[in-house]
Amino acid sequence: MTDTPRRALGAILVLATLATAAGGEEEAAAHRARFAPLDTLAGSCWGGEISEGVRDVHCWEWVIQEKFLRDRHTVRGGGGVYSGDTLYAWDADDATLRFWYFNSLGGVSQGTAAVEGERMLFEESYEDAERSAAIRSYLELPDADRYRIASERLSDGGWEPMMKVEYRRFGVRPAEVGGEWSAGGDLLFNTTRDGDYEVYRRDLVSGAERNLTRAAGTQWVYVGGERPLIVSRAETGTPYRLFHLDPLDGETTPLGELPVADSWIGVLPGGRGYVVCSAEAGDKELYLLAPDGRIDRQLTDNEADDCQPDVTPDGRTVVFWSDRGGSGEIWSMPLDGGEARRLTDVPANDLVPAHRYGGEGPPRVSPDGASIVWMSIRDGETFDVYTMALDGSGVRRLTHHLADDGYPAWSPDGAWIAFDSNRYGTHDLYVVRPDGSGLTRLTDDEGTELGPVWVPRLASAGAGGG
Repeated sequence: MTDTPRRALGAILVLATLATAAGGEEEAAAHRARFAPLDTLAGSCWGGEISEGVRDVHCWEWVIQEKFLRDRHTVRGGGGVYSGDTLYAWDADDATLRFWYFNSLGGVSQGTAAVEGERMLFEESYEDAERSAAIRSYLELPDADRYRIASERLSDGGWEPMMKVEYRRFGVRPAEVGGEWSAGGDLLFNTTRDGDYEVYRRDLVSGAERNLTRAAGTQWVYVGGERPLIVSRAETGTPYRLFHLDPLDGETTPLGELPVADSWIGVLPGGRGYVVCSAEAGDKELYLLAPDGRIDRQLTDNEADDCQPDVTPDGRTVVFWSDRGGSGEIWSMPLDGGEARRLTDVPANDLVPAHRYGGEGPPRVSPDGASIVWMSIRDGETFDVYTMALDGSGVRRLTHHLADDGYPAWSPDGAWIAFDSNRYGTHDLYVVRPDGSGLTRLTDDEGTELGPVWVPRLASAGAGGG
């Protein structure tokens, strides 16, 4: 930053500090209006996902007798913590809204903000110890609880995109607790609130939550019930291993030595074994494990990927995701051997990247063995939740939204389906009945919540155990 901008900021600070409230409420309101529409963000924190696992939180507030608007932000999940402060001030000399940004890298930006049609344009120059840049950003407010930022950087080839993030106001809606769905038990879910993915437990009666895993690497819960199963790895790049998770105190117990994929897991009735996905042989195949985690036998063997298994309550059938037909679809096959049968056939899957399940998400079998719930892209570019009969007939769409609704799981009594959705910017937990009614939002937290599974409400859990 040059000396001239420093002097300009100092002059504005002095003038604002000397100002008093003598003009009354009308003058104060007129001053705040000069910051519009940013003034509507003040008093709340807003969270957005810059990239997978990288979370940015902005908290806006009026400061110094409400003459300045301050935006404090923190980025977590990118291998460290990055933070910064932006101060907005009205420059009466040329009727311009100016801002200065200071970050934890020692970088400084200065610029102007102005309304341009139905959006706001920010133009700034940035400089830190290693680089300088000219940046422009556009802000849109689609509704009272969201805003979007799209930023570009000037290069030799012109303006190039930097990032595009949607931020959602959080903590403004009390989470629903104690509804009919709470009869199904509690939920375990996966969240990046602490950096890497950890497993939390949520009491659906009280709303209390507890962090069950605190390892340095990633942990993800894939099986609920009385003996939940998680996959865990010490750090990025190391193999996932299978563990039992105590749903109360979070104690983990290793289950076998097979490196497993980051995948859902099928459990045989009575805990007689497990169907898992592993890339031990090269591509992803399904394996049957004994109760102690030893390999009983390999269930699939082909050049395609077979993964995301579940087992019917009678233990006779495995349903799973496979791209053996050229696109990712849901298949079923007898556990004791036999031909696999394709249950879904959606041509649009050919256009969906493999990391998005090829458009047909992990299948989960209902407690009565009659239905499958899964996530699918069939209308547009985002997931919705669907059900179908075990033979692939009777497809029913349960959710209809432009956001992603996914990772569904049946309650133990089959009366509810829990899932996650980013329809308000970040992923929260929801429940819906199998007929599509009773849609209810369960969480409204700053962190990302994904992949819920149900566990019994144990007497010793009390109100969730804080």
